[in-house]
Amino acid sequence: MPLSSSPRSKTGAPVAPSAQCQQVRDALDALVDGEVDAEMAGRLTTHLLNCADCGQLKRGLQQLLATVERSQIPVLASRRLRLRVAQLFHADAQANVRTSSPASTVTTDPTD
Repeated sequence: MPLSSSPRSKTGAPVAPSAQCQQVRDALDALVDGEVDAEMAGRLTTHLLNCADCGQLKRGLQQLLATVERSQIPVLASRRLRLRVAQLFHADAQANVRTSSPASTVTTDPTD
């Protein structure tokens, strides 16, 4: 199932998607990744249920995502690298503590 499928005319020539389809297609990555709010997801889903071409694109993206997730090989950093990264974070945190300005002190009037 090609991801770049688009509607075709009776002669087989590609037809530009409608403005609504283009907006949905622009948001498909975010939808598939779960990065849209519930209201937007509802509007997109309604369109996808009624538009076969956009629905096909969404299914293609979902299949691509599933393939990528299945193909990832876990990579473990060596103990030496993990220690070095921890040292760098610790050094950075210490530098931030030293360079931050001290909290302002409250002085009281001794005549009170």
